[in-house]
Amino acid sequence: MKKGTLPLIITMSLLLSSTVFAGTPKLDMDKSASIEAGGKIAVVGKTSKGQFWETIKKGMDKALDDVNEYFGLKGGDKLSITFETGKKENDVDSQINTLDAVLAENPIALCLSSVEMDSNQAQLESAKENGIPVIAFDSNVSDKDLVTSFVGTDNVK
Repeated sequence: MKKGTLPLIITMSLLLSSTVFAGTPKLDMDKSASIEAGGKIAVVGKTSKGQFWETIKKGMDKALDDVNEYFGLKGGDKLSITFETGKKENDVDSQINTLDAVLAENPIALCLSSVEMDSNQAQLESAKENGIPVIAFDSNVSDKDLVTSFVGTDNVK
């Protein structure tokens, strides 16, 4: 795991939970934790259309502002988020191509809402090999050992 990403993983998991279930949580983290200044968090979702996805983006933007403020990150040291989606919610090939491009940029963390549980195995293995933690949200992946955290509902039980 990349240096300083554990607090970030916790933060991203909390903010994903908050966007789905309530408001943005109050940050209560160790300020001495190591955060990679200027790091980029990549978010790859299914689509940008619809109230659910707009709420996810809005909540992540707000939480990122809170994290930057909490850790006193300013200017080029601020963490940033990129949001990438396909034009259609079920476009597996587009999501795979997007994941390849995003991973080539070596983000400090990847948040993924997978179009299909089995479709991005190679990309998730690449993320793991490169120390990029993956937070699956909304939809999980089949190989749960390749994700650091999952935020969503259990539609099976």
